[in-house]
Amino acid sequence: MKILISTEVSSIHAARWINQLAYQGIDIIVFQPIVSENRVNEDLKAGNLYLPLKVDNCKNLECKYSVPSIIGKTLLRMGKYGIKIFQSIHEKKMKKIIEKENPDIIHSLGLNINWKNQCLPIMRCLNKLDRKISPKWLYSSWGTDLDYYAKLDKNKYEEVQLVLRNINYLITECKRDYNLAIKMGFNKKFMGYFTGFGGVKKLYIEEANRSSKTSNRNKILIKGRTVEDGDPVGRALNALKVIRKCEDLLAGYEIVVQASKRSGVIQNEIKIIRDNTKLNIYSISNLEYDHLMKIYAESKIFISLTVNDGIPSSLLEAMTYGVLPIFSNIDSIKEIIEDNINGLLVDPTSDKSINMALKKAINDNVFVDKAAIINKEMISTIYSEDIIKDKVIKMYYSILEN
Repeated sequence: MKILISTEVSSIHAARWINQLAYQGIDIIVFQPIVSENRVNEDLKAGNLYLPLKVDNCKNLECKYSVPSIIGKTLLRMGKYGIKIFQSIHEKKMKKIIEKENPDIIHSLGLNINWKNQCLPIMRCLNKLDRKISPKWLYSSWGTDLDYYAKLDKNKYEEVQLVLRNINYLITECKRDYNLAIKMGFNKKFMGYFTGFGGVKKLYIEEANRSSKTSNRNKILIKGRTVEDGDPVGRALNALKVIRKCEDLLAGYEIVVQASKRSGVIQNEIKIIRDNTKLNIYSISNLEYDHLMKIYAESKIFISLTVNDGIPSSLLEAMTYGVLPIFSNIDSIKEIIEDNINGLLVDPTSDKSINMALKKAINDNVFVDKAAIINKEMISTIYSEDIIKDKVIKMYYSILEN
């Protein structure tokens, strides 16, 4: 079986999904559909890559490029006109690759990546192919694809509808997105629910089983996404403003904010907290994945506030290590977290709601440890890499047989 994966090659989620296909008798081709100057994610270990232009960190993988670097970078610097020319060249190259490789399946991993529709270039190429070549097109919805991105404006909604009418197969992260796809016109074959990144590594599940009791930990990890720094769905600043007022409650805790150093609003709020309280708070960025897992293993609480999401990998990673999740009360998250059972769901815009959840997480250690047991069991029996990989391979072969 030959599969062409269309995705953003810098994505850790894409890397983890692709890696699970290695050594499974699958010929893997990876194509980035939108032109950019992205690096290849360091964790990507499988596939032959076709990229817009040469990157300097593509190691141990076969990489080919649509244009020489000097031409591609010049076109990108020219703005919209140059990008349009580059994109046209790149799509012609993609069409030739599809015709040459003749893959059995084209799999689009994600639609809304960096707020650009990654599926439209695939659709344009498929519409121009020789009729003798007819790969089956599978699309995986990620995060904000169908519930947020599609509702930004009428044009985006119509673009997503167009994609859903043209794909042959669909998988989603959650029931919410499946229902949305149906409402938006999808009427082909639904292949089931899959996380966007594959499963949780067995190594991490084993490490989590050796980690300390959750209630004995003194770290609080916060996902630092916020609208004020350009992330339209993030609301981390709301969590930090509540924490600023909880000096007595959080005495003795280490508060770690996962945020880019370029996140000016987040970094400024951290500075305000440090200058005006005795709280031990700092930010981390660009961590290696293993290092991030160690922070989960040392954390009691994980706070991630957004107004929209799918089933984020960070939620499942936190659950793996028994960290108590405090997440936004949105439909997709409610498919995983039952409020006051295995986590706490809050209104991401309400200081009172966030404050009440934080107090319960700090003071109710019996609840925290019971939630950890439930969540570890859920990960090991539903979301482990062995279970997910087996489902993924069977899913691909069922498409091939249809």
